[in-house]
Amino acid sequence: MGIEFRDLTLMEAREVAKVANKNLFVEFYTDWCGYCRRLENDVFQDERLGKLINENFIAIRIDAEKDLDFALAKSYKIDAFPTILLINDADSVRFLKQVGYLDARALERKVRDFLFPERSTLYMMQQAYEAGHRSPGFVLSYIKELEKNDRNYRTIARTFFLEEERDLMNYASFSILSYADFNLEDSLVQLVFDDIEPYVLIFPELLKELVFQITFKIYEQAYIKRDKSMLLERIPEFLVPFQQAVWKDATEENIIQYLSTFNHQKVGDLTYVGS
Repeated sequence: MGIEFRDLTLMEAREVAKVANKNLFVEFYTDWCGYCRRLENDVFQDERLGKLINENFIAIRIDAEKDLDFALAKSYKIDAFPTILLINDADSVRFLKQVGYLDARALERKVRDFLFPERSTLYMMQQAYEAGHRSPGFVLSYIKELEKNDRNYRTIARTFFLEEERDLMNYASFSILSYADFNLEDSLVQLVFDDIEPYVLIFPELLKELVFQITFKIYEQAYIKRDKSMLLERIPEFLVPFQQAVWKDATEENIIQYLSTFNHQKVGDLTYVGS
């Protein structure tokens, strides 16, 4: 026997879970989602997974196109399907969010990590971090584990560079830089851009990601303000790094077109302020 899903609303499931002293297992799905059907037909029928879920959770499924209210979607950032939420003791104090398909064994591991956090990889890494473990390789692994578990990793990345001076020629340290969400004005970014050639040779893909990330943040700011001139005024500041890391012969308009392909927000369609 697989997972026993109850025909309950989320509010009703919370009440049942409180009385039963169980957690909540909530799947958000749509009728058109192929991976949702695979979960339902294959994964949720797994006997071992079903036993684990049924003993520890009240399980429900929510049709995201019919029954997902805005407050809930915003609270848990439900914007892709399938999404599974594991909520601690019918409350939102501790929860785990899984987006996308997992096979039965992988989902079982996620559930066990949630039920027994002291045994999870994330918990053990958190303990090591709090004990002062700061080697670049460890911090990079910790950041990736935080990202995988939908936790805030940017603070850890920024703190890594604020605590002491780091060697950016170290692969792990340079990788962490792209997780730190720095701006063009940050001194570390300027340090890289002012002497970019060594990084082009050593970390071409990492550098490309960093330059694109910095450029796109400026692009988004211009879109929010509906001001194409704001973007054009700032392009000279990062044109050379962009050319060296992303597109050798790029012009200012090329950059706008390039960024537009990655987002439906087209700054190129905006008018200049005052025009």
